[in-house]
Amino acid sequence: MAVNTSRGFTLATKITVLRLLMVPGFAVCMVYRRPGLGFIVFGLACLGDALDGYIARSREEYSSLGATLDPMADKLLMFSAYVLMGMNGQIPAWLAILIICRDVLISGGYLSFYLTHGFITPEPSRLGKYTTAAQMITIVFALLAWTLGSEASMAMDALYYLTGTLTAISGIHYSFFVGARMLAKNSDSDQTGGRPPVAEG
Repeated sequence: MAVNTSRGFTLATKITVLRLLMVPGFAVCMVYRRPGLGFIVFGLACLGDALDGYIARSREEYSSLGATLDPMADKLLMFSAYVLMGMNGQIPAWLAILIICRDVLISGGYLSFYLTHGFITPEPSRLGKYTTAAQMITIVFALLAWTLGSEASMAMDALYYLTGTLTAISGIHYSFFVGARMLAKNSDSDQTGGRPPVAEG
């Protein structure tokens, strides 16, 4: 089947936009301390993240717009979750600070690439995907514990440390390896005059 490369609104991109629109709703739930409703909104956003990637791959509808919005939706959701839940004391402050600093570092790197080399499509690594998954799972269980009124447990502490470790390692990995690979790919694309399509998810 031929690859369908589009700059417009593919079905996967529309789902990604819906995920972006869920972020303010989730933030409101956290501010007004409605963990049950926040759990539902966050869960739907996570399902949407898996769904838009699956649709983009299965239908081979690759969109530059979707490839840009997809990580943006992830980062905004994670940023809102960890900042607000960290402030509410529902997750450890050190974990929230670590994740926010990593995301600021990566976002600053992309901005630097843009200012010095022009736009480069974000290229998630496998480690980065594992880290995002761990961060999402951590929030899901923290929201569930908050909703049920559960006390802190060794299992949750282990999850916090696992997520923190992955976050730190992936931050280093992005800084030294993913950035170099993106620059190399951009250089090859400039030499050939083409640009490889990218998929959401």
